[in-house]
Amino acid sequence: MKARKLILSIFAVGACAATFSTTTYAWFRMNSRAQVSNLSFKVISGLGFKIAVDASNSAYFTDTLTTDQMEAAIVRGYNPDKYVFYQNKLYEYVPIEELRPTAEDPNHKEVVSHRYIELSKTDIQNILSNIKLDLATTMVNDSEGHTTSDGYSLYNEFGEAITDRNKYLEFSLYFKTDSDLVSDNQHFGIYISDDTTYVKDGQKDKDGNPIEVPMNPTSIKSAIQQIKLVNDMSYLNKDYEMVNLSAGDFVSMSLNNAIRFSTRDLGVVKVTPKETGTIDYSIPDEGKEETPKTPETEETTETTTADIVVEGNVITSNTKLVEDEEINDGGVNTAAKIYELSDENNLGSYITNYDGDENEEKRMYGANYSAMYSYYNSLGAASDEVKPLNYNDLKEMYEAGKIVNDLDPENILTVVDSGLDAHKITFRFWLEGFDSDYFAGVSGLVPISCNLSFKVNSKYGRN
Repeated sequence: MKARKLILSIFAVGACAATFSTTTYAWFRMNSRAQVSNLSFKVISGLGFKIAVDASNSAYFTDTLTTDQMEAAIVRGYNPDKYVFYQNKLYEYVPIEELRPTAEDPNHKEVVSHRYIELSKTDIQNILSNIKLDLATTMVNDSEGHTTSDGYSLYNEFGEAITDRNKYLEFSLYFKTDSDLVSDNQHFGIYISDDTTYVKDGQKDKDGNPIEVPMNPTSIKSAIQQIKLVNDMSYLNKDYEMVNLSAGDFVSMSLNNAIRFSTRDLGVVKVTPKETGTIDYSIPDEGKEETPKTPETEETTETTTADIVVEGNVITSNTKLVEDEEINDGGVNTAAKIYELSDENNLGSYITNYDGDENEEKRMYGANYSAMYSYYNSLGAASDEVKPLNYNDLKEMYEAGKIVNDLDPENILTVVDSGLDAHKITFRFWLEGFDSDYFAGVSGLVPISCNLSFKVNSKYGRN
């Protein structure tokens, strides 16, 4: 089997948080947020497909994205109205305004020039230092008490939509086949993988067996802390034994299970060929050869540059540069998938209101058995008790594939075909609020590292 890989080491964050080793959970409100820091990235694509942070030209798609490019992608996602990619570089929109009074508003100002200034590495680092992660959830209870989620919209514990972009980490990447020619019949299904090895196409040992190459699996890791409790609490452990803890006792915590991320396929972005050149659309003179058309369908992506002036690190444009102005969803289901990379079973670590007769279900999904639920409410951290999610609704989300904690090749992230189409995939990371893995009593910075690996589904491939 021809295996293909894409390895993406995402980020490290500093977080005032930790986890508790139980399996049912509650909401914890933070007094301080986790600061994004110590970013480190490695992006490698495998046979058949490439990746980019700027999809405007096929030349920008590559096997390897640098740390600088990934950081730029995160800054772009942090404020897409202010930052934009142009020719694979990140610029800040700094419009020039003039006072042009109107009868209704004597202080009315109008933009007279669209101006963009290229961001330096120092600029990008300063912006990244302002991005922090705060508790959020994609889950919300509707008016009838049912739990709903589109896998993408984030809410606070009161069910209010979160619009502050420094409460989560978001960036977009573009996936494309390595061929600009439709006639090459490439058709790849890309999925998130936790494989530790892959078979590189064409490599065999002296006995003719395929050579397995090490691969960084998808994972989220964080350090373990010893946390001193500030109050007494009791909970039922995995052996159905009551555990009584006292103020002053120490418990071991680890934050990694509290991180969630979602992916959403936003659809197809048309890519300009590597060698477009200037196309002469005039009627050719007699004896003069026609200007050759671009590959495959003989369609040409024409780029208008007359109204764009680049002087050093400054761009001036008659019109506002908009990234991905035309995205064709092509029937793509843009609902996001939530990935929960914990070692929890079944419905993961969201607190629920299971009230059936199964003891195991009660232990895993009953609010009264959660140490964190008990801790939270005994501190009186909120005016109301935590409102548990609806067990049946949550179960349906798992069964429908909206929440994923089993990385399976059948769970396709996107499908790419050879040609000049790329798929824009948005990734969003947050600290899940309906999860006691985020422990409000922790102080100090806890580093978190995340690695994503992508492979091609074996049932797809070259036609």
